[in-house]
Order: sequence, then C-alpha cells, then structure tokens
Amino acid sequence: MLSRGVEVQAGKPADATGSTITGAFLDGWNLTFRVPAAITAVAQFAAVRTKVYTRDPEDE
Repeated sequence: MLSRGVEVQAGKPADATGSTITGAFLDGWNLTFRVPAAITAVAQFAAVRTKVYTRDPEDE
C-alpha cells in the first residue's frame, strides 16, 4: 500500500476509508497471489523438464 502512496496506521485501520486504500489493498493481494503462483509454475516446469526416466527391468 505504501507503493501507492497510501499510509495506514496499524492501530487505526477502521479509520482508513476511500477507493485509493481499497485499490491499493486489492492490488497487494493480487500481487501476493501472482508471485507465488508464477514461482510454482516455473518450479513445476523445471521439475518436469529435468525428470530422469528410467526403465523398469521387468518391462523388458
């Protein structure tokens, strides 16, 4: 929220009103969701690409 220029006192969140504060709060949650989702997607892609496939000797 500070990146949007909105400063809310920790002791008085109920006094903070306005569309700017709501928008900054929702943007923060949006970013909080997207960053870990992107990291997870990259990690899963890397795990699939680097998986070592081995043959089972009983299949031959």
